[in-house]
Amino acid sequence: MDFQALVDSMSAMSCVISVEKLPGDRCGKLRIVAGNRAYVDSIEHPAPGSRMLKDRFVPNSEYTDYITRDLNFEE
Repeated sequence: MDFQALVDSMSAMSCVISVEKLPGDRCGKLRIVAGNRAYVDSIEHPAPGSRMLKDRFVPNSEYTDYITRDLNFEE
């Protein structure tokens, strides 16, 4: 499936996230597979007062490359 084409077809800020499935129904790494222009811009040009850990989007990167780990998000 072409995830980039999928998110590019959406007008709202959108991304595809993959979740690594570990034994015992646990989840492993969460990766941002693809993001549309609005999503990428939110990382590369964050809103005033916001800061990303990295300022360049790279597809298939772990979400923790951009924001600090959030256990509520992971749940």
